Amino acid sequence: MSEKDQPNDSFDNKIYDTELLENFNRPNNITYTNFLIIWIGQLVSLLGSEIVQFAIIWWVTLETENPTILSLNVFFAFLPRIFLAPLAGVIADRKDRKKILMITDGTQAIITGGIILIFFVSEMKIWIIIGMNLLRSVCQTFHSPASSSIRPLMIPKELLSRMNGLSQLASSVIMTLGPIFGALFLSFLTIQEILWIDILTFGIALVCLLRVPIPKIKPTQAAKNTQNAMHNQPSNSLKPKGHRFLQEFKEGLHTIFRIRGLTPIIGIVILANFFLTPLTTLFTFFIQNDHQGNALQYALVAGCFQSGMIFGGILVSLKKEWQNKIRGIIFGIFLIFFGITAIGLIPKGMFGLLAIVSFVATLGSPLMHSLLMTLIQTSVPPEKMGRVFSNLNMISSLIMPIGMLSSGPLAEILGTGTLISLGGVLGMITVGLIYYLSDLHLLNDETFGNTTIRF
Repeated sequence: MSEKDQPNDSFDNKIYDTELLENFNRPNNITYTNFLIIWIGQLVSLLGSEIVQFAIIWWVTLETENPTILSLNVFFAFLPRIFLAPLAGVIADRKDRKKILMITDGTQAIITGGIILIFFVSEMKIWIIIGMNLLRSVCQTFHSPASSSIRPLMIPKELLSRMNGLSQLASSVIMTLGPIFGALFLSFLTIQEILWIDILTFGIALVCLLRVPIPKIKPTQAAKNTQNAMHNQPSNSLKPKGHRFLQEFKEGLHTIFRIRGLTPIIGIVILANFFLTPLTTLFTFFIQNDHQGNALQYALVAGCFQSGMIFGGILVSLKKEWQNKIRGIIFGIFLIFFGITAIGLIPKGMFGLLAIVSFVATLGSPLMHSLLMTLIQTSVPPEKMGRVFSNLNMISSLIMPIGMLSSGPLAEILGTGTLISLGGVLGMITVGLIYYLSDLHLLNDETFGNTTIRF
């Protein structure tokens, strides 16, 4: 249910974007009201998923007390985001989005029901939980682009930016509340009983979907004629669709590497994601094992992580213009890694200090992300923007599975706290080296990306 980038199949998207669509009225107050009904249902479902996800992760942590098993669980849940996201985006553009949302929500409810049944009839095995989480992740990978792509169809243009911002804020708040409610329910409910919350909230989302129509996109006859004409031309349109996709993927990469200053920033983001994986993969184990914390204490620290991002986003939005965005990005990343280094060194049981440091560390995340997005949006040609963002997301995620798989065994050797702090230190060193050894330290907002792009 988290939002992801849209597909970069620009050949078809250009036709849909530049032509009027039949059986589709422009967004109005009625479609906006319908969207709000769907959106509320999805938020309720997201809250249920966050509560259950917290309970499952905590249960796996208590049952295994093994960082390697936890890293495998995170690794398999992450795989669909890399390998299925492009396909999910294409399907969201080609098929009925309402059916996609209903099928993915319903399938996740069935998977959760299967977990409940196994808990009742036999002893739950860890590999079953890992497999179920993998299937849930597949559903969420297909759900996200369909959910995101209905917004321009139902929200008036003048309200779209505000609704996107409100949706991001609401999602962050729910991701903060999820662990807190999860810990609260674990104090008086069993894991089997908590799982029913997921099914209940999925049911609410499905009812909201059934109550309202979602506009369907069908190209006009003019658009079809244009598409047929393009297929009859001796150009890339004659090539198989997979070949066109590969060509556009290469074009996006070519664009990235031709923009001055963007390549070293990508290197920083890739390595930053890698050095962050010990914390993101083993944080639950770190709280439970190294600090002997309970579910409520873990929820407190996790909530402060999300709260830092929310507060940081508010602070960033208050400043209209940043004079040197590159330095702002580097400062944000340094703040994150400095906080992570401190988290790994905090003495056992000091949960208040853990919460404070977690809050401060994540203040840098919105600063880094917002300034990076602004630099890219002002440097990349608009007609190549989708491909560049899609490629950037894929590239920045490629190395993360290696970090996830290695975090568990390394934690058993070095200790979880030591590994987390080591990731923070190596992250700061790497960012500093790339910044000063490349030409990033010589660039400013005017000189960044001033290389002319030619193909």
